[in-house]
Amino acid sequence: MPELDHMFDGLRDSLRVVNGNVTEKSAGGTKVAENGSDSSRDEFSGRTPVEGRRHDGNPAHIALDQCAEEKFVRGYSVYPDGGCWEFPSYYDQIERFGTPFKREMKRRYPTPISMMTQIPTLPSANNYVDIDSRAIDSYGIPKPRIHFQWGENELKMWEHAKKTCAEILHAAGGILEYAADEPESPGYSQHEIGTARMGNDPKKFVTNRFGQTYDVPNLYIADASVFVNVTDKPPAFSILTFSLRTSEYIIQQFRTGRQ
Repeated sequence: MPELDHMFDGLRDSLRVVNGNVTEKSAGGTKVAENGSDSSRDEFSGRTPVEGRRHDGNPAHIALDQCAEEKFVRGYSVYPDGGCWEFPSYYDQIERFGTPFKREMKRRYPTPISMMTQIPTLPSANNYVDIDSRAIDSYGIPKPRIHFQWGENELKMWEHAKKTCAEILHAAGGILEYAADEPESPGYSQHEIGTARMGNDPKKFVTNRFGQTYDVPNLYIADASVFVNVTDKPPAFSILTFSLRTSEYIIQQFRTGRQ
């Protein structure tokens, strides 16, 4: 039975291991590690009026598609939530001690509102992973080096999300207490995908639609690095589904004698 290699290590580690099996100029001159994508995960928060509020803490989901009047493509998601799940973050805003402090903590406990946004990037050759041959890990494998920055389209969506979340909170009679000046650093959402993208054209993509690499037929990649683009949703279920599909394809290849 021929030896079969398969990768389930994710965008960074799959690339550094694959680097030893697939040439850097694979896919017709396209670097294996190009076109990385991620989604910006940020939170805007405030509080609603105390009167009439109850602590439910039930999260919701708002999907905002591309707005015709806006100067960005695609859309993003907002995940609103309310109440407190742990020790309230507003404790340092209360200038009291003892019993008055506890009473004010309890009075405001149902009021916090947070809105977490998920903003997807567009694929870009400027976002890529390469290998740092001077940095070796404990297994003797060169460490990956990630090059990534938010693009113009993502920054426009982020500004739109910041403005929209503030408007929603104010319309509900609330107060915006926190909004960052810029997005979180890339990688914060842990939704990195791409760099070994799948497709039907060996000149443009690293693997076929089943994660089988074009350069090395017995090497399969079954993680987020094969996806062609990121969305505003977590990729976990998509990874599991694709891994199952790849596994079934591998079994079929063995049964038909093609592997």
